[in-house]
Amino acid sequence: MQAFSGTGNLAAIFFANPQGIFILVGGSVLKVSDDLDGLFAHADFTTAPTAAVAIIFGIKVYSLLIKTLDQNGNPIQVMCMTDGKAKQSGQMRWWLGSQDSTLLALSTNEVNSDLQAWATDGSNLFRCFTTPSSTLPKSLQSKFFAGQSNAEYILYKKLYRFYFMAKDNVGTGVVFSGTFDSDFANTALIVNSLIAVNQQDQPLQAQNVSNANIYPVTFGIISAGSGIINFVNSSGGIIQFVNGSGGAIFFTVQSLVVPMIDAVCYGRLLGVTLGTTSTDFTLISLMMLYSYDAPYGG
Repeated sequence: MQAFSGTGNLAAIFFANPQGIFILVGGSVLKVSDDLDGLFAHADFTTAPTAAVAIIFGIKVYSLLIKTLDQNGNPIQVMCMTDGKAKQSGQMRWWLGSQDSTLLALSTNEVNSDLQAWATDGSNLFRCFTTPSSTLPKSLQSKFFAGQSNAEYILYKKLYRFYFMAKDNVGTGVVFSGTFDSDFANTALIVNSLIAVNQQDQPLQAQNVSNANIYPVTFGIISAGSGIINFVNSSGGIIQFVNGSGGAIFFTVQSLVVPMIDAVCYGRLLGVTLGTTSTDFTLISLMMLYSYDAPYGG
């Protein structure tokens, strides 16, 4: 049970039971975790859930650590996290967090009014969310997209290009790899592996292999870099700054990048699975360029 005051006028007690996460406001109790129902349906409560409140990038966040199953039926420890804001549907928005270590317990520690999340892996005690990691796999999987309206699942679609918009926060580049996903594929699109990999060919996020009609198309690596600030003189020439040893000095800025890649995928429903070990970035948008083809059923 955790006291939490989030954005807006939210001030409540958060608590969890086998049905989900609830908030207690005054004398009323409201379930706020509908998006997590699948995780709670497969949760293992022999390992007691633990929770923490922390301030991350200046935003107060509630986290609940539970043991459940991933999309392939493998047991995982995962943090269900929210900042208390509501989506357009009115339900509270949630996302999942993890650390390089497998967490066994999570708790709040307040130091000089700074709310911190601390965890243990059974051998070590450490503070969470302090350092960007180049070894922690980050992954996301979109919902299947039917078209501009939910009724357009009756139309086949051809995928031509994939775009994303991201901000590189540390200037080391952003690299994604993964798959384009559809509910239908001909033999030319079927591949042997249903696993998204990073640039070292290491598995990141596996597809739902029990759903045999998902055929991903591997698109490899998309790279994004940081921007360099160029100074020019009155003639338009670039001014190069050097240090005391004569080495060139480059000034960089967190760049907003919009990479794209040609894509080949076909189906009534389209989606994407992405994985990355890039250190620190802000993903702003994903976009697919497609056209309509034949209606389902001819």
